[in-house]
Amino acid sequence: MPAQAPLLDIVFALLSAILLVFLVGPLLAVLLADPHAAFVLSWSDSELLAAIAVSIGCALVAVVLGATLGVPLAYLLERHEFRGKRLAMAVLSLPLVIPHPVAGIALLMLFAKNRLLGSILEGHLGIAVVSAAPGIILAMLFVSAPLVVRGAQQGFRNEDARLERVAQSLGASRLESFRSIALPLARPAIVAAMVSAMARAASEFGSIAVLAYFPRTAPVLIWDRFTAYGLSAALPATAFLLIVTLVLFWGWTLTDRGSHDA
Repeated sequence: MPAQAPLLDIVFALLSAILLVFLVGPLLAVLLADPHAAFVLSWSDSELLAAIAVSIGCALVAVVLGATLGVPLAYLLERHEFRGKRLAMAVLSLPLVIPHPVAGIALLMLFAKNRLLGSILEGHLGIAVVSAAPGIILAMLFVSAPLVVRGAQQGFRNEDARLERVAQSLGASRLESFRSIALPLARPAIVAAMVSAMARAASEFGSIAVLAYFPRTAPVLIWDRFTAYGLSAALPATAFLLIVTLVLFWGWTLTDRGSHDA
């Protein structure tokens, strides 16, 4: 049996290499297709820079909203048994499995100007959703919030709930034990989930294209250029967006590593 272990390692290494090459190969093809346009000319593309700003700004707002609403839900799901818990967990899975245009249509049915919430927001509060930044944020929130909840759940699950009970037995309120014990211990998992949700939100296309095509996000702009002018017109913007994404994730990795080292 021990003699077979190296062979197994070789087979696993080959299979792993195939998958990694498959994942990295298309990205390298994009980056190397027209390096001058991607690395130099794109910096003067004001339309692209504005679209990236819309993507990042709206994704940031969506993730903050997702954390504000989702962390309490994750805590309830991990610490309590209640009627409807399984239904709540099933609902959280829906945005992850339904086709993205379906999500956009579902949001449109609720937030269009002539629908219930849309008529309230736009008619009474003056907040337009369709073809406006709030619509982009809502679409991003819909597809990314479940990632925050699941990540926060894992963080609360990994910590010892007895610490909270001990704090409460010593006179701390449930809010104080949550704020001083549960939340700090789960924070690394929550932050990691928020980063994943940020990436998911910023990359969303299908639901945004249905609900809020304008102002254009970076994926929508790339799709516009691809359908109107072809692959060569879309490649520089695609490569530039990929570069921005890699830089942001690299910066987050360094920050996360520094916080762990501290």
